[in-house]
Amino acid sequence: MANILRADAQTNRDRILAVARTALAAEAGASVNSITKAAGVGAGTFYRHFPTREALVFEVYKQQIETLVTLGPALITELRPVEALRAWCLQVSEYARVKHSLAEALGGLAGQDFSSAHQPMLDTLRLLINAGKQTGELNASAEPEDIFVLLTCIWRLRTNDADQARSQRLLELVIRGLEV
Repeated sequence: MANILRADAQTNRDRILAVARTALAAEAGASVNSITKAAGVGAGTFYRHFPTREALVFEVYKQQIETLVTLGPALITELRPVEALRAWCLQVSEYARVKHSLAEALGGLAGQDFSSAHQPMLDTLRLLINAGKQTGELNASAEPEDIFVLLTCIWRLRTNDADQARSQRLLELVIRGLEV
């Protein structure tokens, strides 16, 4: 049975996650104390929702993946398939910037299954690419798995301004290479 939270408890949990997302993007080593203080909650409230700092970090990671997964279908309804793919890839690039900051914190989560979080992203990429193939905008030989590998290479870039610019250039090269 799902654990349903009272409205105030859900508000506190959501606030902790929002503050943590921002804090961890800025500094991977952000402390529980700094997060709780910025969220305006006490340590007890924090630990009722997240038994450890690592549990919080993993939840932030999962939420970011879920956001990217739901973004793909929404973009297809708003944009041409190639533009939807481009917009989604740019969001993945932004996610990668945050993920890079989380990498150190995520390193302590050896027992977590990160690969299961990436399968929905691959499925979303497949949806975007197939939409482009159906309209004739994308090369019929484009394989989502290959594009995902390219994206993961881009994720490994550092987060300074020069690497952000490089990341955008590389993404544009990937998209242009897929276009018919």
